[in-house]
Amino acid sequence: MTPFEIIRDIPLSLTREGLFRRMGYGGRKRSPAPEIMEQFARAVDMVDVHNLIDARGALWIQKLSSVARRRIATVCGLEIPGSRVFHLMPQATHVVLGLGTIGNGIEGLSRKYLKSDDPILGVMLDSIGSAAVDCLTEEISRIVRDRAAQMGLMASSPMSPGMPGLSLETQDIFFDLLPASELGMKLTPKRLMVPFKSSSMLWGLGKTMPSWSEEEVCKACHLFRHCRYKNVKETIGFKSSHEEGIREASE
Repeated sequence: MTPFEIIRDIPLSLTREGLFRRMGYGGRKRSPAPEIMEQFARAVDMVDVHNLIDARGALWIQKLSSVARRRIATVCGLEIPGSRVFHLMPQATHVVLGLGTIGNGIEGLSRKYLKSDDPILGVMLDSIGSAAVDCLTEEISRIVRDRAAQMGLMASSPMSPGMPGLSLETQDIFFDLLPASELGMKLTPKRLMVPFKSSSMLWGLGKTMPSWSEEEVCKACHLFRHCRYKNVKETIGFKSSHEEGIREASE
């Protein structure tokens, strides 16, 4: 794996469960009302017909020189602060930074309908865009696992700036190192990514690395109890030690 890698035309396989969760119906026993489903089907057709998803990403890998309690350092002198990084991957030998986006196709059309007399369609399009970013994160993580295997290593699950123990300010590092402009991405002064349907991710690589599910990350979030978009499939009765590690990393 070279230090930089740009990946274009990433195939995404959106699931009904993922789409429903981003509509706020995750974990509910009843399906959305028929009129909502009609708008949803219409939005899905629009995304397909107009090819509104252009999934692409970039990866950067570097060997680590040290892993300390509050930061990790690479052999090229880069330091990445964050207690979460240390707690969840103390055995890492390499770090991978990644950016991904589905482009601004869905985002632009959603904004148009949100301002029209058909705002529900705009909401449906936005939900599809969010589900697509979730899927993109999973697909890029799969690519990272494949690249790690080629090096004889394992990859951790991804973590993102803004999560407990990895501050949003870390976004600056991602956009300084990775060819964001080649992906059509930029960072606002408030460190929001544009297009908004984008993701920034960090993985640790090593001989043995921990992994955690989206459900475990949701359960550890302080917004879990009231979040409409949480993963609930595996969070009931959650007892894994990962939650403790995630919470400890945020302290």
